[in-house]
Amino acid sequence: MSKPFPPDFLWGVAASAFQTEGATREDGRGQSVWDEYSDTPGNTVNGDTADIACDHYHRYPEDIALMRQLVVKAYRLSIAWPRILPEGRGKVNPLGLDFYDRVIDLLLHEGIAPWICLHHWDMPVAVEATGGWRTRDTAAVFADYAAVVARHFADRVKFYAPINEPNVIPWVAYNLGRHAPGRQNRDACLRAVHHLNLAHCMTVRALRAEVSGAHIGSIISLWPVHPQNDDGPHREAQVLGECLWRRLMVDPLWLGRYPEPLASQLAPLVKPGGYGLHSPENGFLRP
Repeated sequence: MSKPFPPDFLWGVAASAFQTEGATREDGRGQSVWDEYSDTPGNTVNGDTADIACDHYHRYPEDIALMRQLVVKAYRLSIAWPRILPEGRGKVNPLGLDFYDRVIDLLLHEGIAPWICLHHWDMPVAVEATGGWRTRDTAAVFADYAAVVARHFADRVKFYAPINEPNVIPWVAYNLGRHAPGRQNRDACLRAVHHLNLAHCMTVRALRAEVSGAHIGSIISLWPVHPQNDDGPHREAQVLGECLWRRLMVDPLWLGRYPEPLASQLAPLVKPGGYGLHSPENGFLRP
């Protein structure tokens, strides 16, 4: 017999900015890689874009009313990076912050705790043009963006996650080319793995510096990997699949190192010194 959920279990809902907000060209928002990708013929079914999406940008009061009716107590929203920093860095767009002020204030009024995910894949086009997750500097740029958001909402938001499903980005966006920015390059994929890990680390430090009592987690897609057949080659493929899909993001968080058989391939990207993060031994992967 299954056990009931404990009375203090926190029920919530979640959404991503690009999939729900729409208003992709309103109030100073910059363009994201997903805008560019979905505007390219052949990349989406029926040529669909997120220019309108669920129109959450204009209909958020109705959406939050639905959350209230569901009696949920948390909403994990993502902040659109190009809505806050249209060029990914530099000048802040006050209208972008104003929108999330309205959303968060209404959530709190309705007794719903806002949980912020800082990045659900909608990197500003200007950042991708300078290398995106292929480039080490992007980790610092992202941490600076995180500090801007955290500083602004520190009095109202205590729950944060830096990046949604960081393990998906390298393989699907930079290796298979099926997500924005649609690249197909193994070297770019491995570089993205390391720079996303580094961005997570730097962002946790930035959040802790800006938000007293911050609760910070990670959102990793942990689908299991099973061999199709129980023989040597398939078991070997399972080990590699576990590394590619899960362990390249999980092992650095908990063990402070990359897993074999890919650790040696990532070693040239890891520099001495740097940032500790998660364990009492300060053992997070060094950038």
